[in-house]
Amino acid sequence: MKRGGRWHPSCNGAPTMCFPRIPLVVAAFCAAASCLSAVEPVRLPELGATRFVERDGHLVAELGLYGPFGGFKVRESHPVLTTVTVPDEAKNQVLIKLRSWIGYKELGPEAVINFSIPEYQPIYTIGYVEYVPLALAADPKLDAGKLVNISARGQASRGSKLIAGFVIDEQSRLVLIRAVGPGLAVLNVTDRMANPYVTLYRHSMPILYNDNWGDRLEADKIPAAAAKVGAFPLSAGSKDAAILTELEPGLYTAVAEPSDDNGSGTVLLEVYSIPTN
Repeated sequence: MKRGGRWHPSCNGAPTMCFPRIPLVVAAFCAAASCLSAVEPVRLPELGATRFVERDGHLVAELGLYGPFGGFKVRESHPVLTTVTVPDEAKNQVLIKLRSWIGYKELGPEAVINFSIPEYQPIYTIGYVEYVPLALAADPKLDAGKLVNISARGQASRGSKLIAGFVIDEQSRLVLIRAVGPGLAVLNVTDRMANPYVTLYRHSMPILYNDNWGDRLEADKIPAAAAKVGAFPLSAGSKDAAILTELEPGLYTAVAEPSDDNGSGTVLLEVYSIPTN
């Protein structure tokens, strides 16, 4: 998060929210109870990481991707707030947030096989965030697998939106994004949002939005895309929201909220990578 024009380590510089950047098909951190499903084995070739370095007499946080096939690749860098203390032994090391490391491991038993952290790792608390040193495996695995779906379900309103960030890397992907409210009746959810609205951002710019999925130009293709990835169908004419589009490599954020300013309720926000063969 940028505060006063400088970087604070609580948010890895993301414009909308904090989430890990994984160079696979789709990857995310959701702002509510989340669920990740994958084609096994998921073996991540790179992880989002941070390195604190001195540059021209100032402390800088370098944010990037770290992996055995390219080392540490800096994507952006920011001056660190003067009020943030970085231990000398933590400088010039590749670090990962402890919370992110735990999240990556939950993707599967082999998700972080290309990486390791010290068994008795030092934990550096920098700006209220816990970091640990990140090391590379001696024998990296080339088969990375792919992540095919992320979802988050929770209460949302105009003042408290449901957010999912994801990265598409290497090549364009056909992606289905859904904000399901009325459709949660099939899951026996009683406090479901009556009329959800979904917006897709690239970086911090809104690029697509939808209120009722049947109003989209590609509405006739949405049921087949959902069936292809095993998503439950949406009723014709329902007020659930959906977007089916091809996305170029980049950093994206999907946001679900009620269409009505005074609306609220439980909504399911989903992002699917749709196979094209």
